Amino acid sequence: MFLLASECLFAEPSAADKELLEQVSKKLIAVTDPVAGFEWPPDFQVIDNPEINAFATIQRRDEKTYPIIRVFSGMMSQVIKGDEDLLALILGHEIGHITKRPILFNAKRDRTEFLRTSFCRDEEIEADIVGAELMLKAGFNLKNGVKYIQRMNDLGLKYSSLEGLGLDHPSWNDRLAKIDKSRARLWKTMSAFDNGVELLFVEQYALAEECFERVLLEFPECDEAWVNLGNARLMRYFDKLDLDDIKDYGVGHVMTPGFYLRADSIPTRGRDDKLWKKAVAALNKALELKKDLTLARSNLGLTYLFHPEGKDVAKATEYMQAAVDDAILDGKFAPFHRATILLNLGVAYFAADDEEKGNLYVDRAVDISPFSMRGGKLDDTRMIPSARNYTVASVLAKRKTDKDAKIARSKFQRYLKTTNSSSIYWEAAYDQFKGLSKKLGIVADPKESFKPDLEPLRPVLSHTLKSGMAVKLTDEFADVQKKLGSGTPSNVIAGASLKRVRYFAEGIELLVNDSVIAICVVSADAAPITLRGKGPASNVSLTLKVGMPALEVEKALGEGEKCNFTDPFVEYVYYRSQGVAVRNTRGRVTEVVVASLPASDKR
Repeated sequence: MFLLASECLFAEPSAADKELLEQVSKKLIAVTDPVAGFEWPPDFQVIDNPEINAFATIQRRDEKTYPIIRVFSGMMSQVIKGDEDLLALILGHEIGHITKRPILFNAKRDRTEFLRTSFCRDEEIEADIVGAELMLKAGFNLKNGVKYIQRMNDLGLKYSSLEGLGLDHPSWNDRLAKIDKSRARLWKTMSAFDNGVELLFVEQYALAEECFERVLLEFPECDEAWVNLGNARLMRYFDKLDLDDIKDYGVGHVMTPGFYLRADSIPTRGRDDKLWKKAVAALNKALELKKDLTLARSNLGLTYLFHPEGKDVAKATEYMQAAVDDAILDGKFAPFHRATILLNLGVAYFAADDEEKGNLYVDRAVDISPFSMRGGKLDDTRMIPSARNYTVASVLAKRKTDKDAKIARSKFQRYLKTTNSSSIYWEAAYDQFKGLSKKLGIVADPKESFKPDLEPLRPVLSHTLKSGMAVKLTDEFADVQKKLGSGTPSNVIAGASLKRVRYFAEGIELLVNDSVIAICVVSADAAPITLRGKGPASNVSLTLKVGMPALEVEKALGEGEKCNFTDPFVEYVYYRSQGVAVRNTRGRVTEVVVASLPASDKR
């Protein structure tokens, strides 16, 4: 009930670990009141399991209830490492689960998977606080004990507050903010950094920019935050480019999510000089703080390759070459990251009419890029190879011979079949494919033959209200109240912290505890939920609103999963990739919900 599992080396329980467990557990039990209805004290053991885990549960036999607490040997060897303070906080947490009794089935709490995970997150925080209180009473050092969380992060068992909404454990930094109140601002800032990274991954660039600005208010010397802020601003700059801009630059396909057709709902278009300057300023600030930041150099190269006044290939290649040199020497960069930097440098050299170096670097990029940034194989997007195909085809298309034209057409055709059809590059590729087909006397396949039945859409994590104010999942509810007022609250379950708060003027309800865990649009007068195609400036846009035909949603999003939120008898259709659910009544949408459901909540 405590930690996510992680692969690690086999770790058999040692005599020292067993002795440490006995000593620490006795001190904690000495300051813990027995729990009525349970045989006391709990049974503590280290069990032979290499995973990083600890849990509390109960066993019933002979009409009696026995609480047990188990710590895996992997936890002892990989995290505890003989430190009694770290073990005290972990055991105190598990004792907290027993004393607060969430280990027992709760018909109210467990009636839907959404409720169960929501309450489990609250219970984890509650058990953390009990654990901290118990270890202090028993004479252990809390300041040292919370170091176990840094060890968990070091082992890769880390996720953001946003990712935590789909899990039954809150993020580590959110838990630290509750345990370690003296450093709560530090941990909240770290949580904002993690959320910003997650928002960059899901292409919510304005929200990511806000996160990194919040980090820098607390830590203005954080060079990583300056790099990420610059990246968020750079992506927003690219978001505003259109097809004519891409044709005007005449640059190959760089690896950035920022070159896609814009949505019609975005009022401004064209090159935003002010936003470009803000991106450059953030990246330069990062380099002032740390001169050899690879990503800052690489992204600065991109800014000059797409300068509002026209590409500056000399500066672009200078920054990108330095980034490549750093990435080759820096072992912390995964193959995909190195491949991205290499490919962008190759594109820059092609823009400088240096085909030899251009081919060298784009080929090297393909050679070392077996995996995507998020850890999945490139089966779906083939990002690096597709970008190489586009870039090389663009170079060949400029030549005069039919042989080069045939090769270029073939590469464009392959590109059109394997990439996101809402991409500006996709549109530019089709224009060139059509022109080459005409030159060779071949009938070009229509655009529709290359496009998928369902366009990929970005996940929704926030909602902009009629008033223009935005509410995001994981926002502190106290901050939301400052913007929207108190609202009209009602209990979801009597005596629980989870509440439903109605804002009639906005036509929404929020499901909240300390933070926002779901946004519900419940009125036809409310601002609609807008979904955009994947990739910045996508030309794909879909609005979900109360009253629209349910068939329109199904046509745009496909088949969803049946799910429940707070009532097991009220059914919704959940679209996991987009993070939205709709409730349908008589063929019409009667509610739209923005939420992150646990993976197990599907039938």
